[in-house]
Amino acid sequence: MTDENLDTYLDTDTIIEMTKAQHDIRKPNSEMSDGEIAEIMRFLGSSAPDTIWSGDKPMFGRIGLGLMLSLTLYDFPGFYERHELSQMN
Repeated sequence: MTDENLDTYLDTDTIIEMTKAQHDIRKPNSEMSDGEIAEIMRFLGSSAPDTIWSGDKPMFGRIGLGLMLSLTLYDFPGFYERHELSQMN
């Protein structure tokens, strides 16, 4: 990757804000409910290339799960901790 391509990638804050706008969530991250956080994370995970749909239910692959977990950790660390999303290896 060259330096001129670095500005073509979205940071996590931008991804979250764009998704919140799509879901009509207009409050700061710190004021979001756990249900709202889960809603935007499911939406993002369902958009991953390895998500398979069974009817109207998504089955998340590694990319989708990794995306949801990473974005939750970076932008909603309290949610990540409350729901014990970390795994000790």
